[in-house]
Amino acid sequence: MLANRMRYNRELLGFDFFISDDLLDRPLGEFIGLARRYLAQANDTPTFKHRV
Repeated sequence: MLANRMRYNRELLGFDFFISDDLLDRPLGEFIGLARRYLAQANDTPTFKHRV
């Protein structure tokens, strides 16, 4: 059911999840900044491969 909803949202809205701004614990602008910083940090983090 979740996968169908995600597909439906992506087709109609262009994104997988919708988060209403009235559910956030901070103003929308601050949340967007936080999400962008999180994504930037996640993309900069090197991946480590285990050697056997």
